Amino acid sequence: MRVNKPSRPTQVDVAKMAGVSRQTVSLVVQRDPRVSDISRAAVEKAMKELGYRPNLSAQALAGRRTGFLGIVLSGLENTFHAELAEGLRRRGEERGLIPFVSVVSDSMEEQYAAAQR
Repeated sequence: MRVNKPSRPTQVDVAKMAGVSRQTVSLVVQRDPRVSDISRAAVEKAMKELGYRPNLSAQALAGRRTGFLGIVLSGLENTFHAELAEGLRRRGEERGLIPFVSVVSDSMEEQYAAAQR
């Protein structure tokens, strides 16, 4: 028997439940001040009930920010590097960013290439 995996709720689903347009949902996600308090509350309630989470990849494509906070390290054996990576993870998550740690060899060429990705 095949079981269908439930799909992830979209802005269209949130808009239907909240009784607003998809654009209004998008503006609420972007924290746009032009959205009325009533509409914002309806959208936030629908997002919570549906378990909606914004798609960070889609936001990165639409905007100029990726939502990633990254660092390139030459190994984690050094306790300072490990502490730095852990601090990056904590601070990134506090700010709603996705921490990204790239560990490379001591080669300057490899480190430069990783930083350009």
